Amino acid sequence: WFWSLAGREASTVLSTAQLQRAFQVYEDGNGRISASSFQKALTLLFPRAFAADANVSTAVERFREAGDVNCEEFVAMYLEAVKMGGLPGLNDLRDAFRLLDRDQNGTLDLQELLDAFEQCAPTRVPRDEIE
Repeated sequence: WFWSLAGREASTVLSTAQLQRAFQVYEDGNGRISASSFQKALTLLFPRAFAADANVSTAVERFREAGDVNCEEFVAMYLEAVKMGGLPGLNDLRDAFRLLDRDQNGTLDLQELLDAFEQCAPTRVPRDEIE
């Protein structure tokens, strides 16, 4: 979640429940997180990144601009950062689709899909049941 706030791509998108748990770790006891508390937590968790990475400063600056944030605002900031960074793994999915789309027409026909299953699946595809 932190790298998404810092403007980097995260490896997975976190659920609302996971974000709520992260919020509970950082909140100041009043249902809000201040920029100073967030900065202190990042300094403890990511000492090297905090000293050397401009993206860390970006995340702290977003908190400063927002002021103290509540859980709902924290989740919204995370989701906005993920939205700006793109869906993790989407490029890999596009590359895989291009490999499966042998005729490069932008769609997977039944034969291309069956070929993919035969190459990737541990069992045989019952063609007579599908066709």
